[in-house]
Amino acid sequence: MCSSDLVCCATSEKDWGQVMDLAARHPEVVPMLGVHPWSAHKVKSGWRERYIEMLDLTGAGIGEIGLCSLRSEERRVGKEGGGGGGGGR
Repeated sequence: MCSSDLVCCATSEKDWGQVMDLAARHPEVVPMLGVHPWSAHKVKSGWRERYIEMLDLTGAGIGEIGLCSLRSEERRVGKEGGGGGGGGR
């Protein structure tokens, strides 16, 4: 990836094809595919298999997958449980 590249993240399965089409038309676009936590309740059965296949077929990167909420949960548990959850990013 170069400093002149643009990252375009799909946040739901319905966006994956659109992001890949954009990247195909514009070589400076780096496609990232994922499912935003706000859209996670809308995924259809078998989405994970389709996701892995799409990543394998296209070489797209892993985009939105909700790790930010996981990190928040780790911090909360660390503070409440007396563990070492105070680390920075």
